[in-house]
Amino acid sequence: MAATDALIELATLFASDPTLRDEIALALNDPAAYLQQFAERLSERGIETERPDLAWFALLDGLKARELAAELDWKSSAKDVLYGLKTLVNVPRDVWDGYAEECDRRVDPDRDSFVECYLQIADLRTSPHGLSMVTLDSGGDSYVAALLETAKVARATELADKAGGLGALSHRQGTERIGSRGAQ
Repeated sequence: MAATDALIELATLFASDPTLRDEIALALNDPAAYLQQFAERLSERGIETERPDLAWFALLDGLKARELAAELDWKSSAKDVLYGLKTLVNVPRDVWDGYAEECDRRVDPDRDSFVECYLQIADLRTSPHGLSMVTLDSGGDSYVAALLETAKVARATELADKAGGLGALSHRQGTERIGSRGAQ
C-alpha cells in the first residue's frame, strides 16, 4: 500500500466526510493549491511552502476543523485539556463530568507528565463508549488528541506507520493506575 493510500484510508477511519479526503488528496496531488486554499490554517503552524509532510498536516488540521481533534500544549492544565476535549463532537458530553477533579486527584504535578496522564484518564472515561483516546504527531510540543472507535485503533496505527513522515499515531490507553497518585 502506498503512503498516499494509507493516509486517505486513515482519514476515513476518523471521519466519513469526503471533504476531508479531498483536502488530503489536494495536499498530496497539488501542494501549491493546498497551500493557497488553506494559507490561514497553515500559517498557525508556520507552514508557507511545500514540504513532504504537508498531507499529514492536512489530516491534522482537517480533523481539528471538523471538531474531531483538539491540539493541546504539552504543559496544559487539566482544565485546558478539558476545554479542548469538550470541543470534540464524537463523544457524549457527560463523559467529562468531574474530569478535571479526577485529574487533580490522580496526577502529581511534581512527578507526572500532565497531559499524558490527562489523556490516559480521558481514555478511561471514553472506553466504555467504545472510543479510544489517540494522539497524532504534530512534530512539535503539542498533542493532537482525537477519539477513535476502539476497534479501529490497531488499523489506524498501522496506516499511520505506512503514511511515513510524521505519520505517528499513539493510543493513550488508560489504566487504573495513572500518575503517581493512582486511582485514589
